[in-house]
Amino acid sequence: MQLLTRTLAARASAIQLVAVAVVLAVSASLVATYVRETAGAATAIWIAIVTILVVLFLVTAYEFRQLHEHVAVKGILVLHDGGFVDIPRYKLSRDINAAFKAILNENEAISRQWGDGDLRDNDEEDPGPKRLRVKLMHEVMEYVLLQKLGSHLADKNGSTPASQISSYERPDLLPLLTDNRVLDQLSRPVEDRIALVKARDGQAKHFLEIIRKGPRDGEGILWQASDGTHMYSRLILELPRGARVVRVESENIRIISKYVEVDLFVNFGGSGILDSEFLEEYLGLPPIDFYRGKTGKGQIWNLTFHVGVRLKWRALFSPNAWKLYLWCESFADACRKDYGWEAFQAHIGWETARTLLIARASSRRNKSEDHS
Repeated sequence: MQLLTRTLAARASAIQLVAVAVVLAVSASLVATYVRETAGAATAIWIAIVTILVVLFLVTAYEFRQLHEHVAVKGILVLHDGGFVDIPRYKLSRDINAAFKAILNENEAISRQWGDGDLRDNDEEDPGPKRLRVKLMHEVMEYVLLQKLGSHLADKNGSTPASQISSYERPDLLPLLTDNRVLDQLSRPVEDRIALVKARDGQAKHFLEIIRKGPRDGEGILWQASDGTHMYSRLILELPRGARVVRVESENIRIISKYVEVDLFVNFGGSGILDSEFLEEYLGLPPIDFYRGKTGKGQIWNLTFHVGVRLKWRALFSPNAWKLYLWCESFADACRKDYGWEAFQAHIGWETARTLLIARASSRRNKSEDHS
């Protein structure tokens, strides 16, 4: 994502074009002088004004048009034996697995909807079960993305004056909760969650609270709580003052501010493919057992996180907007780093490891043939 770079370049080019506009205006003035001498002063003035306005309009249309940026971060999910496989060192896998287990453990109705079915089921007479499972997957993915957005904003805005920041918490984001049961359930206060209250008051062995303290937090706020089975995550977004958070469609969340609009949405895609070496050597799931095992069918699914940014022309003239530009770029980069499948494979050096595994297997086969 090169939003900041493009914006700076646009502003620099605009300054150059304004200089050109000034030169053209001077030229227009000379023409107007000639026209004044031949056609009159009033006509000359109008010609000069129209010429300047046309030039400035062309400059504005060329350089100050709204800038758009769209980043699509592609990841994968591995399902086996009715649940998600935790892929070591892949943060997306960890985050989705935690949210998925928490919602199924706490909400029996949602757990029954998920059931033991297959997301590949396509019963034309009764497509309901598959539709409900896909909807749940979308809600979990959106929950994970919003939690990441909240933590990212909290980290990035710590040095921003409080007068420039507005905090949006659960009561301010009710339209988002209506269409996302996972977000609604897991962000409910601990005091409203009987299982977490019992774990906290009884000082359960596995109960854990995370308190975050920032320059605007005073004594700190409860950010997360878990007893190992149930989970609470605070729903809070820190945005530029005056921003609005709306759901423009059932799957699209939009953040609207004076200088920028940000669209967040997720797609749960079709089936994917993993190489057999990764399944067997990295995940410990032999391909035959994974796809045809007695415990259930293994499934690999594609998913995509989308971050769309649209800058408004007035942002180019505002020094206060630069931090927002940086946030847009850094958030997209953070999503790519933590959730992108290609970034994960590069991080663990999988292509190199896979080459070594293939070479080792080939060497073993050759030795076996020599002995035979």
